[in-house]
Amino acid sequence: MDQTPDMDSSETGAKMTTLPLWDRASRTMKVLWTGLGALATLGGVVGLFQVLSMNALSDKSAEKSGQEKIIEMVQSGDVSLEEAERLARVLYGDESAPDGNVTEAIQTLATSGSARQKEAIQMIGLRHSREEGFDILEAEAKTSDDWLLLAELSYGRDIERSLKAIRKSIALNPDNFRAVALLSQIQARKGDYTAAERSAKTAEMLADTSLQKVMATTSTLGILISAGGVADMPDAIAALEREMAALEAQSDIETLPETFASKREMENHPAWAVATSHQILSSAKAGLRDFEAANEDIERSIALYEQLLKSAPQDDRTGVMRRISGAYDVPIFIAYSEENFEEVAQIGERQLEIARRIAETGDARGIADLPRAYSAYSGLLFWAKEGERSLEAMDRAVTLSRAAADRRPDDADLAMDHVQFELSKALLEQSLGKEGDLVDRLDTVLTDLETALTGTEDEETSKSWGRYRSIVYGIQNFFKEYETESTDKIAEDLTERAIGFLNAEIASRPDAHDPRHTRFYILFLQASERGEKEGYEAGRAAYRNLLIDAEAIPPTEEEPDVVELSRLTILHSIVILKGGDVEPKDRPELEEALSLARSLDAQGKLTTRYQQYLNDLISIQDGTKVWEDD
Repeated sequence: MDQTPDMDSSETGAKMTTLPLWDRASRTMKVLWTGLGALATLGGVVGLFQVLSMNALSDKSAEKSGQEKIIEMVQSGDVSLEEAERLARVLYGDESAPDGNVTEAIQTLATSGSARQKEAIQMIGLRHSREEGFDILEAEAKTSDDWLLLAELSYGRDIERSLKAIRKSIALNPDNFRAVALLSQIQARKGDYTAAERSAKTAEMLADTSLQKVMATTSTLGILISAGGVADMPDAIAALEREMAALEAQSDIETLPETFASKREMENHPAWAVATSHQILSSAKAGLRDFEAANEDIERSIALYEQLLKSAPQDDRTGVMRRISGAYDVPIFIAYSEENFEEVAQIGERQLEIARRIAETGDARGIADLPRAYSAYSGLLFWAKEGERSLEAMDRAVTLSRAAADRRPDDADLAMDHVQFELSKALLEQSLGKEGDLVDRLDTVLTDLETALTGTEDEETSKSWGRYRSIVYGIQNFFKEYETESTDKIAEDLTERAIGFLNAEIASRPDAHDPRHTRFYILFLQASERGEKEGYEAGRAAYRNLLIDAEAIPPTEEEPDVVELSRLTILHSIVILKGGDVEPKDRPELEEALSLARSLDAQGKLTTRYQQYLNDLISIQDGTKVWEDD
């Protein structure tokens, strides 16, 4: 469970006036460590929600560029073109597996696997039969490689199944470097960074070539970035640089074939590993504020990617182009940190040009990503104080997303894309002093959002409900920033509207996980705000009431401990509430929270995030941490 809750919607008729955002916005930056790279969130109070992903080792975009290869399976008659395209969408969507060898493994299985395995591959491409397809592959799995393939295929759709499969693969072959490396990525995705670091270190020991050693040390550094392990980063950086130097000493990085025979050959070339490693090194160094060294690394990374692009197989060039585009996030982050917003916009324009070029090739994902590229560019222009150009770019994002949603009216994600861009445009116009009733426009946008979500399949691996929380959270923060009577009323109405919508969803589907979990987030945030505004007793009462709501969240395979972890989050929040006559160490919730946290820890159910809760509680109990009022 994500401990940061999100927010809600509005039907009030209050009007907003022009909002002086420039000075506030220029001070709004939050650095997040996530995935395998640094993220700089530039959206701030204007609600433009632009996240700049460093991509690095697990660059999903580059791996997705291999979709077209799956279609080669139709040549043998094992799958139809429609089935191959569907499978590509499923396996290389937003939740792709982290290993670029998956495509070739699927091709091998589809042409030489058992009849049941071939059937399973086809079934995985259909939502209604996906689980059955995974079940068949699981039943047919005999070897370490069989289990590894199942882990790779299910990584993006069923993380618990993926974890179980990779453990069975390793049990059959403990020295399988690729399996242990994948285990570390699965653990990192689940937020268990301590275990992920251990697995990554094991992968380092299993690596028996210079190339594998570079891959393993790159993965270790990436996991440290994800975990925020700043103290260990210098040593991890030094280790990676040593392995890169050894690889370059025995390999000809500069000499490339005229054309690589396959994507796999390209990604197994030392130049690819060195380019990727420089990219993640730049992310780590930028996070440590060593901007000069970070720029040197990213320049080297981009230069190598551009060389690789010239030799890339025709079908894989868009993937390399995405790598180059992602690499530019580091200099954007650096320029933003140094408040050089003009340079931020200039680099953003290079990224947009790459996005256009990819779309012009006819690449399906490139076409789908183009609205987001314009939206991101709009956010960068805003920070460069180029308001009108920012609005033009956002308008283009809205137009493109509307066309995509119209083409596929049954796709909730496309509908939500369009809603999000409409929202960003409305808030941007308001921040620029444009005429119009923002609240009326938001009412329309939120109605569209709720329509897209109503009845959405309860699927914990789906991101739709998480996106809903993020969108309404952004809207509410926009209004709360100004703390006036009218904006406070709008924010309150947003909350009530969202809760009303969620209550209706819950009433229609009492056993659904996602609407209940989403409502919990919103109520959690309400409780937090009551504590801040009305004091300790009011906040504590709201949190205690929320314990009832937490008990009603249906567990899922992906979140089997959601009730217990939600309770722990609430109890921890009560203990650290500021104010009140009772000191944190004397609050009755401290013992209750400690007992629960220790029980979960003994069962191995505390990931890194929740382990920190336990550490906080212990330090409060023994007096080594004191929570003081501001």
